[in-house]
Amino acid sequence: PETTFNIVRPSGAPAPIKGDPVVEQVQGILKNLDFYPGTVDGISGPNTRKAIQAYQQKVGLNASGEIDALLLDQLGATPKTASVVPRPQPRPDMPAAVPVSLQTNSGQTNSGQATSGQANAADPNVATQAPDARIVKIQAGLKAFGNDDMQLDGVVGARTKAAIKEFQSLFGLPQTGEPDEIVYVKMREIGLTN
Repeated sequence: PETTFNIVRPSGAPAPIKGDPVVEQVQGILKNLDFYPGTVDGISGPNTRKAIQAYQQKVGLNASGEIDALLLDQLGATPKTASVVPRPQPRPDMPAAVPVSLQTNSGQTNSGQATSGQANAADPNVATQAPDARIVKIQAGLKAFGNDDMQLDGVVGARTKAAIKEFQSLFGLPQTGEPDEIVYVKMREIGLTN
């Protein structure tokens, strides 16, 4: 005797599990920074938590493995809710600004505290806190653009400057070699960073 099963699926296959857009964004950023090896699917699992913990330890945050406001701010991620007020970006003619998380008192940036990416590396108090998130993002963008040897350390060294100059020349931007707002905006435009 032979038994035959006829499996009838409803029209339209079952919807795949829908991932959380915030988790997906964090996974994408951590993947670009070489912290997350998994699939960017918005589903938080052990690999996602490990990657978040590793990143939090690297930048000096509490290594909880959870996505919180501090993590999103450090990554420069935009929360997917309408209740968050966006932070204004520096004007293009200004050097890369110190992220808010690195400022000791909000009013001191113009009264002697370093505001450029190059000075951050020379100031031991700033350098031990965390790398400049914008510079790390630009370095990640340069790596994604084909500079496989790019280090994501937040330090603007000779290799980073040379890669930025090459990027600027390819896109008709002023060739300064600096990780300025113009470079960052162009990278966002073409999808190299978020």
